[in-house]
Parts: sequence; C-alpha cells; structure tokens
Amino acid sequence: MELGLAWPLSTQTGWGQVGFNMALQMLRLGSVRPLLLEPPEDLAIHGLHLWTLLPLELERRTRTDGVNGKGADWPFPVMHPLGNHFGGTGSRHRHRGAKNIGRMVFEDTELTAADRRDIPAYDCFLTPSRWNADLLTAAGVPDVRMVHEGIDDSIFFPAPRQGLCPGRFIVFSGGKLEFRKGQDIVVAAFKIFQRRHPEALLAVNWQNFWPQLAADIHLAGNVQTAPGLDQNGRLALGDWLIREGLPEDSFVDLGMIPHHMMAQVMREAHVAVFPNRAEGATNLVALECMAVNVPVILSANTGHLDLMMGSEPTCHALTHQSRVKTAPGMAGLDGWGESSVEDVVQALEKIYTDTGYARSIARNGTELAQSRSWQNQTKLVLDSLADLLD
Repeated sequence: MELGLAWPLSTQTGWGQVGFNMALQMLRLGSVRPLLLEPPEDLAIHGLHLWTLLPLELERRTRTDGVNGKGADWPFPVMHPLGNHFGGTGSRHRHRGAKNIGRMVFEDTELTAADRRDIPAYDCFLTPSRWNADLLTAAGVPDVRMVHEGIDDSIFFPAPRQGLCPGRFIVFSGGKLEFRKGQDIVVAAFKIFQRRHPEALLAVNWQNFWPQLAADIHLAGNVQTAPGLDQNGRLALGDWLIREGLPEDSFVDLGMIPHHMMAQVMREAHVAVFPNRAEGATNLVALECMAVNVPVILSANTGHLDLMMGSEPTCHALTHQSRVKTAPGMAGLDGWGESSVEDVVQALEKIYTDTGYARSIARNGTELAQSRSWQNQTKLVLDSLADLLD
C-alpha cells in the first residue's frame, strides 16, 4: 500500500514537521509506503535521516518529472494539506489521487458556499483536534475523522537542565508571533510578573518566516505597538519589548532554533505559557514543552482542550475565556477564547510559589505527551484511513 503526501517535508514549519515525522514513521512501520509529491523545504537533518529519506526524494523527482501545470492523476491515495476555507497550497489541482484525503487544520470557523463546493473533491477529512472535527461535522461535512498530532519522543523527553541561567526564573513562550497565538497577553502579563520577581526571564521563540503576521498583535490593547523589522528582515523583538516596558535584561530572543535543538532550550524553562486565542490543532510547541516535563499554562479553548484530557490536570488551564470579537483575516470565531492578563499573572504566581503543584502538572503533562509519540499517532492515522488505503 502507498500514500502520497502532497506538501513539502520540513523541519522549520508545523506542516513540514508533520510530513517529515509521518514519512519516517511510515517507513518504520512498513505497512504503507510514503510517496513524496513536493520537494522538501528547509530540511535540517542528519546523515541517517538523509540516507533514509533520499530514496523517497529520488523517486519523487522521477515520478513528478514532466508533470505540467495541469497536474497529475496518481494511482494511489493522496493526502492534501488544507487550512481555512479548504485552502492550502493548491495541491489538489497538481495532484489527484485514486482517493483524496483532506488533512484539514483551520481556525476560521465560517464555511461559505464556495467552501462547500470543494467538499466533494475529497473522500474524507482528517483533523488533528476534536474542535475542528466537531465544527466540520456540525456543518454537515461528511466522513470526518480525527487523530491528534504527535511528538518526536527521541528528542522531546524529560532530562536534567543544563542550568544555563542560574538564579533566573525562565518563562518560555513559543509560536509564530501573531494575534491568534496571544503573545500580546504574554508580554502584558510578564511585565507585571517581572516587576514582582526581577529574576524572571522571558525566553521567546517567536521568529518565523511570516513576520507580517505580527502587524496586528496590538489589536486587543494589551500592547501598544507592533514590532518592526531589523536589517535582516526579521522581527526586531528586542526593540519592541523594550518599547512595551520590559527591562533590557528581562528577556531573550531565542531566534530561529533548529527543531532538534528545541528540547534543550525548553528544558531550561520553569514554566511555558500559551494563552492562544485559537488552535486548529493541539499546539505542537505546547505538547513538546509538556513532553520535556515543563509545567504549561494553556488557554482552555479550541484545540488546546485536547491537551486537558484525563482525570488529573495536565496543565494549568486558563478556564475563564471571554469571547473574541474580531481577529485579523477571520470571518468566523466560534470557540475562540480571550484569556485575561490577570489570570495569566495569577497562573505564573501559582507555578512560581507552589513547586509541588508545578511538578504535579508537569508530570501529568509529560505522561499525556509521551503517549502521543509520532510512531503511535502515525499508526492511528493509517488505521483510521485503512478503508481508503486498500
């Protein structure tokens, strides 16, 4: 059996990591062979990964050589990347499979008449969160299936800190800087927390390939401005955070970190905070923080709710969520949630003062995250699609 993946493998984007890890695990499991349909992008891998994936890339070059603008019809099932309004990379026009699976991750909850016309192009839809699955099902979309994303448990696992910043209380915040991910709430809350605890250090992993997304970060009024760009076209985060009132020695811009090095950075943190307004998936960065045994503060909305499963608390949940009235580029905001700055400050204080509580939620979070290894989740994906892969 074979399954075509119609988006680029990468180690620098969420979608790319999903494809990269799924391809590796499909080869490892051996029941379904991955077939690459798009060239890799920004794939920072070691020699053994290269040796493993090179045959797939050479096959791809041979297979797609001569494919013109009209696209190609393939004799095997193809999984397509879909986002808001069933949009994506246009892969379904370039690659048409014997069966077509739409892997859909979205935050805009409005489905237009034009969106609905795209539904028959797919034999089923696969989502990475119950929120996305429930929205599609409620809208009458047929054959919706759900499997959560995973973590690379060979990288993200509990291990001792290196102790790189002795005497500092490190607050980690990750994800590309944009209104949806709520880093404006992080900045406002940390400013209050740091005044009380001058040893606090905000470690931000916000740099990304789409700096224009940060232009509306001030929309809710938690911060007054948006960051500009430096001479290299990257977000000038240091200047921005100082402008927003943070002392120069109270934060560090971690820059663009290779994915395989992220666990080393995350382990140094005493807490990670994600007051995201919406997540179509479950938030890979948050799940990876949980996997390395860092206590995590999470907004209780949308895809984040799937990280709050089980009888014991896996994180500090920001359960009070106000309605989000507007968001850049979004027409539908059903299920979105606004966390208050005060609640985030209280959560940081709880983690800071109650080490027993912090250890408990970190331990429970790690147990949840480790149950979602990419090997496990890829097997669940293949099992869920078994009727289409025969």
